[in-house]
Amino acid sequence: MTAGAARGNIIRLPREKLLKCADRTHRNVDSLLLDDGKIRGVKAQGVDGRFEVEAKVVIAADGVGSRVARWAGMKT
Repeated sequence: MTAGAARGNIIRLPREKLLKCADRTHRNVDSLLLDDGKIRGVKAQGVDGRFEVEAKVVIAADGVGSRVARWAGMKT
């Protein structure tokens, strides 16, 4: 894949959603938001309480033994 093709595959997210996620440090995702069996975001706990982040795409970037991927039914 060329660099140009790779850039064409980047998902564009609204700036406010990126900032909402980026400013949350020391937070732990503890479950998925589901709607009719489809993943629509995550639920998490932070120092300032519980919160939810709705998203069209959830990236399980929590490592090789990803809990998030297992919650989604994937083998890790």
